[in-house]
Amino acid sequence: MILRAQQDEVATQALESWPEGAEILLDAINAGEVPARANKLIGDLKNKQVDQYLKNNDGATGVLMALLDVWKHQRLLKVPKNQLSALVAIGSELKDTALAKLFRVAMSAPTRIEADQAIEVFQELQSRKKLSGKSRAVIDGLAREHGLPEDDPEVALLGSAFVGNKWSVVPLFSLDLPMLKQVLESKASAQLIPLIARELEATHLELTDAQKNALGAAMATLDDPTSWQAVWGVIKHRIPWAG
Repeated sequence: MILRAQQDEVATQALESWPEGAEILLDAINAGEVPARANKLIGDLKNKQVDQYLKNNDGATGVLMALLDVWKHQRLLKVPKNQLSALVAIGSELKDTALAKLFRVAMSAPTRIEADQAIEVFQELQSRKKLSGKSRAVIDGLAREHGLPEDDPEVALLGSAFVGNKWSVVPLFSLDLPMLKQVLESKASAQLIPLIARELEATHLELTDAQKNALGAAMATLDDPTSWQAVWGVIKHRIPWAG
């Protein structure tokens, strides 16, 4: 342990004194040529050094995965949009904790991740049968921040992300019907369903009969009569049995 600490200190000093040290380190991390513990050396770099590297190296997934391990949430939110897209594309390759951190970025408002990408991250997370304790803690902590129940909070977080980012609801209807029902009936429904209604009114979004039925059932769960009536008035002409 002492030897390792000394090695890390030498590496940190080299980064500070060697003009090209940051780029060489990031190249090595990106290529997987250094042990995972070297990732923490990114914390010794200046933000602008990492930002410049990401700008010059599109799709630097090795570095991006290291950033998920090292950087705090607020800093991850500032990762360029194209680089976040690269992370979403390799979501299936991420370890549970890294995926949970990416999910937190995707569920934030504002976020640089697009709605369809947020759906991708959500679906990958749902496909993991049992998350590790650390990754579970990331998601449960996010649920607490939003005042959501910690019992399967992912669906409510997804609904909240659509509301907070004012995304088009079209990607939401790419979910399979059971999952769509869960999102529509989650704690975010009071804000999400009016958002859906406004888009139905303003666009030619077409829903299947099963999706219409799911939306109608979710409307019945709204506690606020005023919201319920407003939504019903907008979409009843889009649901055949609503009259």
